[in-house]
Amino acid sequence: MIKPQPIYYPLYRDKDKFIILITGGRGSGKSFNASAFIERLTFEKSLDRSFAHAILYTRYTMVSAHISIIPEMTEKIEMDGTSKYFRATKTDIVNRRSGGRIMFRGIKISSGNQTAKLKSIHGITTFVCDEAEEWTDEQDFDKLMLSIRQRGIQNRIIIIMNPTDSNHFIYKKYIEHTHRLVEIDGVPVQISTHPNVLHIHTTYLDNLDHLSPEFLREVEQMKHDNPEKYAHTVIGRWADVAEGAVFKKWGIVDEFPSWARKVGIGLDFGYTLDPTAAVRCGIVDNALYLDEVDYRTGLLSSDIVKSLRPRDGPDGSRAHHLRGGRVRPRRTSELHRTAERGGRGALSRLHRPLQRPRRARGDGVLAGEGPGRHALHRGSRRSEPLGALQDPVLRTGEPVKIN
Repeated sequence: MIKPQPIYYPLYRDKDKFIILITGGRGSGKSFNASAFIERLTFEKSLDRSFAHAILYTRYTMVSAHISIIPEMTEKIEMDGTSKYFRATKTDIVNRRSGGRIMFRGIKISSGNQTAKLKSIHGITTFVCDEAEEWTDEQDFDKLMLSIRQRGIQNRIIIIMNPTDSNHFIYKKYIEHTHRLVEIDGVPVQISTHPNVLHIHTTYLDNLDHLSPEFLREVEQMKHDNPEKYAHTVIGRWADVAEGAVFKKWGIVDEFPSWARKVGIGLDFGYTLDPTAAVRCGIVDNALYLDEVDYRTGLLSSDIVKSLRPRDGPDGSRAHHLRGGRVRPRRTSELHRTAERGGRGALSRLHRPLQRPRRARGDGVLAGEGPGRHALHRGSRRSEPLGALQDPVLRTGEPVKIN
């Protein structure tokens, strides 16, 4: 018989929460314990004993349930010693004693999305959203969640997931504004305090008896070599930024460093919907400093020139290298001519970019590679760092110079 770890006891004791959120890092045993609970839930009947739970067990992608998730669930049934009460088909597991049923379905199928079909299944009492980190469509989730409304029995939404980043809709719905911090092995972890949520967060520390020495050695090595990865992947802290984000270490400083000797202005053209964005960039050693110059829609070339001219250089001069993307060379030429007609402070020379910047997006104007510290001038109206350079050399082509 399966004996759950104490941290999972609330699963069995809770009688009123609609949302059960089970999160945790690698090796925490959350999927195993959730499956054992779901198998046992099929024995529970309604208050009048007339029906049992109908459980919709979903993953965003589920290919051939009979060779993937159903054998996993059958294993838990055998370990729990209840095999004689169950029978399995290619898509369902049925409790022959109570009439309870677990229906295994994928959301994304070859013919499209079957959310509408699933929410029409009659009598669902429990909606299991496994590997919820793969779900990106909140509307699909809400459609299924709101279809769980059977009377006479406790309805549940069971969400099982590895915490991802703070942009995920599960975090936004149930954690962002309603949480407390719990320290686990020195890592602060967000635990939901939402009134409709029972949040169980587990780590490998709750499952040590079932983990191999090799796994534990790898975890200890990660903790020593890469504490940030350990906090997110192993302890299960929700990340502040999405995986793959370029700018992970940045802060705000009081002023743009006057001692910066490599200074330029990056320009990204826009007009009606997309704003024109200009940012002053300075490099000191391996740190990149950014100060917003302008971020507005509806700017003509003359407006851009007026906006850029007042920017003093680090030595008191009014000269800056301006870099514009090659996607719109006409705008760059127009900018040059507008500045020339303005007399004093004209663009002294024009060289269009020869190549796209590496790792740049759209017609962004500044990009680089490698780690580094990033800072924003406190006076900036926006707080998004725009680039990082390990080798402090601008890579977007030859500059246009504004005096």
